[in-house]
Amino acid sequence: MTLGWLCFSQLSYAGEVLLDNGDSLQGEIAAIYADRVEWLSPVFGKLNLPKNSIVELISSVPLKLRARDGACYWAGLRQGVVTFECDEDGEVNLQFLAVKEAVRYEGFRKATYDYRGKLSATGHRDSGRVQRQDWNVDTNIFMRHTDFRHDIWLKYRAESQNETELQLRLEASYQFDWFFAPKTFYSNRGSALKDELRFIDSRYAFSMGVGYQFWENRISALSVETGPQYLNETTFDQNDPNITTNESYGSWRLASSFRLLLPRDTRLFSNVEFLQSLHVGDDWEADTDSGLSLPIAGGITADIAFSYDYDNTPPEGVSARDSRLRVGLGYQW
Repeated sequence: MTLGWLCFSQLSYAGEVLLDNGDSLQGEIAAIYADRVEWLSPVFGKLNLPKNSIVELISSVPLKLRARDGACYWAGLRQGVVTFECDEDGEVNLQFLAVKEAVRYEGFRKATYDYRGKLSATGHRDSGRVQRQDWNVDTNIFMRHTDFRHDIWLKYRAESQNETELQLRLEASYQFDWFFAPKTFYSNRGSALKDELRFIDSRYAFSMGVGYQFWENRISALSVETGPQYLNETTFDQNDPNITTNESYGSWRLASSFRLLLPRDTRLFSNVEFLQSLHVGDDWEADTDSGLSLPIAGGITADIAFSYDYDNTPPEGVSARDSRLRVGLGYQW
């Protein structure tokens, strides 16, 4: 048993690092950061070695360098310049201190190749003294490929009370994120909205900014992002739809996204967005969307979701608060 463990350790830790004090450590690279190398030692565990203390280094693990999609392998260090052999770019020479972030490629690849989608439908119809209809269909497609992430949402809502004509809320949004560092991303987001329930004939929004991915794996993920947003909105008069008002303005956007995989493949999510007008100090809006998805069979789920929107300066005749509890079925892939 002991001999087998020693052989396994030698295979798992094939690298070696030589320090300026003469010490030599067996192990392998775990990650490279701006000021240090995170080193996995079979004897001492995880060590943080200052870059300026490293004289020579040998490593065989594939690494993910910023702005390069393929795997790169450490090929040597000489006079402060490190040479990598990369699958896509061939030999790459970089100043050792200029390598800001590099992580193990296998772990990066497993965490950053993802594709999934979800279609959910909820609704109810009341008859009797109060007649009411409320129908909702939401579709989400998510794709992550190494440094690039795509998130597409299509939302449909129709509501009527007491035999009135169905009022529609249609929304489409697309967000593109580019991870220019392992946990930091540049974000672009565009959306289009028509909401007859809130007298919005059309609303077009475009935002850009930066975000930070605290973590992202199969079990859970948490990210925040912030940046400016441009909005163009056309509203109509509740008494005469032919009377419209158009305005454009800038706002500052702050958003967070969280998901968690619970036991029995139950999924929890929570998305929060806050918008602050850059022109009117007391004009702001907050939207939240949270819920649970419980598996039934064959990708079919039972969904429970709660949305709460607050606009402190709503159009005349519209409530500042809008909350909905939705229970229905979904299909995920």
